[in-house]
Order: sequence, then C-alpha cells, then structure tokens
Amino acid sequence: MQPDPSKIRALLKKTQHHDKDERFMATSDLATELEKVEGQLDSSLQTPIRDAILKQLDDPSNDVQSIACKCLCSIVQKFVCEQVEEIVDKLGSLLVNGKFELRDIYSIALKNIISSVPEDFGAQIAKKLVRRLLQGLKKQKSKKDTDEEQKEEERNHFNRLIACLDIMKDLTGRFGFMMTEDHKSILETVQPMLSDSKVEIRKKVAITLGAIVGSVNDDLFNGLMKQVIEVIKNVDFHDEKLFTFIQAVGIFARNAGQRVSVYLKDIVPLLIKICTDEKVTEDNGEAAIDLRENCLQTFDVMIIQCPKQMLEHTEDLMKVGLSLMTYDPNYDYGSTGDDGDTDMADADADGDDDFGDDDDWGDDGGDGWDNDEKGDGEGDMVLEDIGDDDTCW
Repeated sequence: MQPDPSKIRALLKKTQHHDKDERFMATSDLATELEKVEGQLDSSLQTPIRDAILKQLDDPSNDVQSIACKCLCSIVQKFVCEQVEEIVDKLGSLLVNGKFELRDIYSIALKNIISSVPEDFGAQIAKKLVRRLLQGLKKQKSKKDTDEEQKEEERNHFNRLIACLDIMKDLTGRFGFMMTEDHKSILETVQPMLSDSKVEIRKKVAITLGAIVGSVNDDLFNGLMKQVIEVIKNVDFHDEKLFTFIQAVGIFARNAGQRVSVYLKDIVPLLIKICTDEKVTEDNGEAAIDLRENCLQTFDVMIIQCPKQMLEHTEDLMKVGLSLMTYDPNYDYGSTGDDGDTDMADADADGDDDFGDDDDWGDDGGDGWDNDEKGDGEGDMVLEDIGDDDTCW
C-alpha cells in the first residue's frame, strides 16, 4: 500500500511551518503515513522526505528533533539502500563536524538507523559510516585564541570521541562480520586509545573493542590480545590504566568466548600475581580494592566462558577467593597498637554505645554494610562459579 502523494507533499510543506507545533504534528503524521507503507516507498517521494527529515534534525525545537529521529526508523525500512546511505553519510558528517549541542540528536538518529535498517543494507551502510567515524576519531583538537575558547574546544573534542566510539560499538556489534575490510583500520585507530589519559575514553574504547573482537580474524585478535597482556605485565599497579586493560580482558572474554582460552595460561597467573602482590594486598585504599575486584570479575567471566580450560587454575583461584574473603572493610588495618586485646575491647565498648539505640540500626545508609557485602562478594563470585561449573566437567 502506497500513501497518497498529495497528502505526503502537504505534510512536507507543513514541516517547514513557522509554528513548531505545526512542524511537530506534520512530522508525526508523516511517520504514521510511512508506517502504513508495505514494502518500499515510491521513489519519487523518497528524496523530498529524506531532505525534510534531515533538515528537522537541526530544528530549534527539541520536540521536533525528537520526532524526526523517530521518523528515521520508519524511513530506513521503506527507502532503497542508496537513500539510506545518503542519510547515514549526512548524519555521520554532522556527528563529526556539526554543532556540538546537536551531537546527541545525531547520535540518537544513527543508533535508530543502525538498529532498524534491513540486514541486506548492512555492508553498504557500514562502509559509508565507518569512514566518517574514523575521521572523527582521528580529528585533532584545534588551537583557539582564548582560554575559554580552548576549554570549549576540549569539551567538543571529548564529546566527539565519546559519540564516535559509541556509534562504532553499535555498528560493529551488528554488522562487524560484514566489515572485514575495515577491521584493521578500526583497530589501528581505536586500540591505541586504551591508553588515553581520560578514564571515560578508556572505558568506552574497551567496550568498543569488545564489540568487534568476535568478528576480526585471528591475526588481528592475536595482536590485540598480546598488546593488552604486555601492558598488564609491565604497567605499575598504581597506574590507573591497569584497571582499564584488565577490564578489557574481561570484556573480550565475554564477547569472544573460546577465542580467549589460548591466552589463559598467560592471563590467569598474571592476574593472580596482581591480586596477591604484597603492594596490592597491603593497600586498602579504594583504588587497590577496585583493582582486586576487577581481577575477580575477570576470573568470573573466564570461568563461565572457558570452564574446562580454567580447571587447571581452580586450586589457585580458590586460594585467592578465600584470602580476599578475609578482608574486612570495617577494620582499621592501619592500627599498630601493641595491645591487640585492649584495642578490641575498646572497639567493643564503642560498638555498644553506637548500637545502643535500636532506632538507628539498619536505616542509616552507611557504607560499612555495603562494603562488607562487597568484600565477601569478591570471593564468593569466583568460588560460586567454580562450584557451578564443576558439574559440567
């Protein structure tokens, strides 16, 4: 069923109305009409509809921008591939070079298209969009005349990187197997960003790489894993980048499954060494605790994904899990009192005073209870998985 061309043209005219409510309703009605179309829309209507919706992504009204993004989902399912390519290329260009304040709108629109576009369009859409995304990831910050302008450029650059990585993750997650020609250039651009100075960038890079590890060839995957393992071997545990690289191993194991198994002989002893290193175990700061928990979460994923290969490490992991379960976040490990019994007695006396009023128990929202559960949870997480997977062996 095809819509009435005269009605469509009337709605297109209203999308340019001076009243934002008229523009909103016209776009909403246009989306409704497009949803009624079975198969592809008449070719004579595709170009004017495409141009009208793309123009509304720059509309002063947020409501109109939002409904235009929604309309894109209907468009890509009713248009020929060439028209969708034009839309994706335009949005990709706007994402990289467009207005900073509208980047979220462009990002939402691209996400809608990637998730709803027909599978047959994947190869062409990906080829068009990945070129724009790589351009955005390689784009350098420009120099500005004033400090304020430079700060604004810093924010713009950071926002652009986050947006491009986010779209790259969605794109490779759905169409990664159709993008073999681009895998090498993607890794060459994204992989070095694991060492970025900003933690938000590093985290987003790890997730983005996780989306592609299931579809890259063995040579590229091996190169990625070896580089990550080498960094974990050599970086100091105080370096916050270590957390990201260990986290990346867990993400890769979750998404690539058995492909990680050949590296367990290197990864597991390495992470156990980090967990049991005196400099780490004796440091009860938040960063060291998070590092230990990160290692255990990685063990957790590897046990689930590679249970048979992890069998030889069971005894060592049991020791690590039991050791970490003895950590009590409510105990002051920095205390060096000579009379331990006296200290404990004083602590008990203080404790009686603290808990004398039943009305204050359980509702104070304090961190102690949460941290205590977290301390036990770190060890329980590994021990439970070892016990569960034992039935599979």
